[in-house]
Amino acid sequence: PLRQSKWTVGVRGLKFSWTARDTLIQPPHRIEWESTSGMKNMGSVEFIPNNNSGTNSGNSTEMIVSFTFVAPRVVAGLFRRSNRIGRFTEDVLLMNMLTGFRDVVVEEDL
Repeated sequence: PLRQSKWTVGVRGLKFSWTARDTLIQPPHRIEWESTSGMKNMGSVEFIPNNNSGTNSGNSTEMIVSFTFVAPRVVAGLFRRSNRIGRFTEDVLLMNMLTGFRDVVVEEDL
């Protein structure tokens, strides 16, 4: 079944929140979503088994994440004059969201 989830990301004293709904779930390979309120975004994650990873358990999963968002005006304004928004997005915003996403996947055993 398709689900809704609430997300909040804190970045340098600013908080961004949104509600997202799944638009496609293909267990255990792919999840797609889009926001329904708050920060406008959409994306997908694809899970690819990697059985030759060299980890202790011998099994791991590669995740390919595609994420598109409309930067809130306050963030866009801060970085408008520099090329640092890409690095900020990857290092701070995306990392916080991936950590939250990991927790959802582990908790719900997707």
